[in-house]
Amino acid sequence: MNLGISFVMLLTNWTLRDIPAVENIGSALKCAFLTRTACKSSFVYNEFSKQCTINPQLIPSIKNMTFSPGSVYFFSKAPSFCKDIQGCQTVYYDGEYWLYPDAYNNTIETKIYCHDMMTDSPKEYLTLHAPNSVESPKGQYVSSSCTLNTRVWSVTGKTEFLKIGINPETMTIDPEDYRFTNQVYGKSRPYGLAFGCSLSFKTCPLRANAILNIKLTGLVFDPPNEWVAYKFTGKMQMQVKTDHEVRLLGDGYCGGAIHEGPIKLQPDANYRPPIYSAKEL
Repeated sequence: MNLGISFVMLLTNWTLRDIPAVENIGSALKCAFLTRTACKSSFVYNEFSKQCTINPQLIPSIKNMTFSPGSVYFFSKAPSFCKDIQGCQTVYYDGEYWLYPDAYNNTIETKIYCHDMMTDSPKEYLTLHAPNSVESPKGQYVSSSCTLNTRVWSVTGKTEFLKIGINPETMTIDPEDYRFTNQVYGKSRPYGLAFGCSLSFKTCPLRANAILNIKLTGLVFDPPNEWVAYKFTGKMQMQVKTDHEVRLLGDGYCGGAIHEGPIKLQPDANYRPPIYSAKEL
């Protein structure tokens, strides 16, 4: 029997309970089609009764499970990208969805904003619920008393982030995605980079700053969440560092502070956004 889909034939004696079932389905292929169009995770099709039982949740393991004789069990991959939603829905739109990122083995639901859903290349974002900004100020210290001039540098600017770009395959942040930002002044500044050109005198205060806050997203910063000095005479001063929030100062001539490697996110063990706040497929 070649259905064009990878099936596992299980010839034992187990029955799913309290799960939607559809009667008189003519083939396992049609059952698979119903499962796919509903964006569900798995099904059991019984060749004798012609019953298709759709499971709306991921079954983490088939170990120790038994099935009725003649049944066909199929385990499919839950949607991990916004593009996957387009493949199992006829109507879709920009908004918050529950996705199952590959980075979390496709088993942990994560609230992700899908953008450009009417195109062939939708993009994943994390909606922020607290102020997030990066600023590289103008000016340079011109004396040991820390007097500033008004010089405008090529990096001068302040960017406020409302959403940040996410790669569900790795759950890392794209620091230079400015789709959902407010540009307060000057040039767009990468997320998490505290970079300035003020420090011609090393004893003066650091002026560039970065504020990162992902509270109420259901995610935390992946430990150890380390930050390092960056570029020419870069210096840094960490003001706040928790699982959800980072506030730091940086500066140099020109230099500052940057995250050591891509900023990666992990599920928050202590908080999950309300189920109604995103669409479950």
